[in-house]
Amino acid sequence: MIVQKKTLSLISLFFLCFCCKAFEQTLERAFHKSRLDSYAQLILLPNPNQPGTLQAHVIFTQQYKVHTHDYEHWEKNVPIFEEDPRFPALWMKYWVDGVTVPISRRQISQWNWFYVKTKHNCQYYWAADIYWPKNKTVTTFLQAEFLVLATSATKDSFEYINNVGVTGSGSSPFDEISFTFDLSGIARSIPGIGKTNSSFYMQWIYGSFFSIYPKGYRLEKGKVRWQFENVWKIDEKFKVEWYAWYR
Repeated sequence: MIVQKKTLSLISLFFLCFCCKAFEQTLERAFHKSRLDSYAQLILLPNPNQPGTLQAHVIFTQQYKVHTHDYEHWEKNVPIFEEDPRFPALWMKYWVDGVTVPISRRQISQWNWFYVKTKHNCQYYWAADIYWPKNKTVTTFLQAEFLVLATSATKDSFEYINNVGVTGSGSSPFDEISFTFDLSGIARSIPGIGKTNSSFYMQWIYGSFFSIYPKGYRLEKGKVRWQFENVWKIDEKFKVEWYAWYR
């Protein structure tokens, strides 16, 4: 009897997984994930806990463009963003086609198991309910502010893991995925930038004030940009590390 119950449980689990996979592929075929553009701007703000010093913040925006086909539906409790505990979110906002959509911070225990958690061991994530109309190009827009917590005595860093892809037969790849780090503001505020009497002169002259990963980026006017085209799957960690002279 115990063996029979275990067998039935395994069969039920297999059937449930099969149904979920079939549903996931149906959703994938209902979309053409056209573009995903992420933008992170480093800024310095007064540190309320240490008067006279500054702390790094990141203003983060992400725009996602998708072409829906003939499948109109609601998605409930959709994980929009996994919060990295090293960069806690101070606030987050979300829009779909210019209309504000409520987004809330939730405990990871509330994670919808249909979505695979892929990035890191987070305590919180942000979720929303999204209505997808049929046969339309839909643009979602996310904006947030993250605090960069100090992890070393002399340096600060920020990183973002982009792990997205397309599955299901009949699906099309992303036309384009991009990620941009805007370092222009923080670079202009470096004391004595380019001057020989600056304590950061050697790092500046040898181009090591910022450490940027991975390679393959373009740098223009203080903005570091990675761009990928015709993407089926991406699993990439974008990271910038810099000297924290302001602490």
